[in-house]
Amino acid sequence: MIYHDDKNAGEYLAFVLAAYRRSHAGGVVSVPTGRDKEALPQAEAQVNHGRWIAECSTGCGDAVLLGKNADLYLCSNCDVGWQLVVWPEEQAAIESDLLKRPHNIRVEPEPSSRNWTPGETVEDLRAENAERGIG
Repeated sequence: MIYHDDKNAGEYLAFVLAAYRRSHAGGVVSVPTGRDKEALPQAEAQVNHGRWIAECSTGCGDAVLLGKNADLYLCSNCDVGWQLVVWPEEQAAIESDLLKRPHNIRVEPEPSSRNWTPGETVEDLRAENAERGIG
């Protein structure tokens, strides 16, 4: 699977903060810690074309390529601010089953099938793999 760390030089939170500052005229925002994180809105991690991402919980359309084990996401599109990233408990199994699928995002007509959204189970992924003849 692809993470921020694989595609971008530099630390994930620094990248997110820089994106926020660019879109909010240099706005300053502190990184929440400890109990401050507990009250944050939640953004669920998901897989899009083999990349772990988080989309803004407001539905504004913003998304970010997540860093490995990232627990925070800062929307650079709207004013919701920081969000707590919720990773699936079965992350390793999800990755394992998705990595069995071909990764093809540029060659038509076969689109990438390395996608997972919250609510899908590992059993769902395995059934899809079986339907496609992927073991």
